[in-house]
Order: sequence, then structure tokens, then C-alpha cells
Amino acid sequence: MSAHIDHIFSFNDVVSAHQYMKQSRTVGKVIISM
Repeated sequence: MSAHIDHIFSFNDVVSAHQYMKQSRTVGKVIISM
């Protein structure tokens, strides 16, 4: 049971990391253009 929960959490972490990377890239472009 806990292994299944860990799998779900790790999947959510991957999704969060992906979204964070996209946001960081956008912020980086804004800073560079400034």
C-alpha cells in the first residue's frame, strides 16, 4: 500500500518539477529580455 502511495507522490513530484522548470524558463527569458 505505501509503495503504491509513494509511486503516486513521486509521479506528482515529476509533474511539479516539470511545471516548475517551464516557469523558470519563462522567467529566465523575461530577465534576459530586460
